[in-house]
Amino acid sequence: MTHLSSTTFRSLSFTVLLITSVPVLNAQNPAGNNSTGALVGLSTGLPPSILRGGKTGELMAVYTPRSEDEIQRLLDNAKSSQLSAENNYAESVRLAQSANGQLQIMTEELRTTQTRLSVAKKAKNSSDVLVLTGEAKRQQAEKKYLVSLANAMNADMASLDSQRAAAGAQVKALQIESDAAKKHNDIVAANLEKESDSTSYAALLKQLFSAQMTAANRALDAASKQNAVASRKLKQLDALSKLSK
Repeated sequence: MTHLSSTTFRSLSFTVLLITSVPVLNAQNPAGNNSTGALVGLSTGLPPSILRGGKTGELMAVYTPRSEDEIQRLLDNAKSSQLSAENNYAESVRLAQSANGQLQIMTEELRTTQTRLSVAKKAKNSSDVLVLTGEAKRQQAEKKYLVSLANAMNADMASLDSQRAAAGAQVKALQIESDAAKKHNDIVAANLEKESDSTSYAALLKQLFSAQMTAANRALDAASKQNAVASRKLKQLDALSKLSK
């Protein structure tokens, strides 16, 4: 266990200064040196590593934590959004099931009307044919609207499901970030370099960045599905405008 100097946690800030101070290797053989393939410039010594803070210093520079209070505030908001997404999804399932049920009923009613119309035509019952033709036309228009409604509700359900998944992924990422920030601050406060701390902190950062990637991908998926919902809603409005008043 060794004490870490203050530069250990500020390694990146010294990079420019170090680059300007690195000695340049002599590119020519010393006079009278007839050997071939010999290392050159060794009389001046090897240049120091520009990683002044060492492996631990570089590790600490990989991630700059936000304040714990800010992370907690974001986490609370994310949990609230997750709960809202869960409730919205549950309601969307109910609405989608209702829309699908309406469509099924209308499909059966239209089939019945079409059967009655066929019978009336065969019986050459003109009055019934006239009435049933108008009824079939109305039902066909309503079915077309109900198809668009069901499509919109199903798309909305899929969208809210993706939002629910995105919210959950964001909560997980923030929970890991909270742990990473605490670990980072504990290592800095202790001002001690322990291999076990570095190893566990590196593993925690891998979890954090993987979780952040997942959250970002889930958010992109949710945005894509939200776009699909908007498209379906426009088609629903178009079908609604064509219904008889």
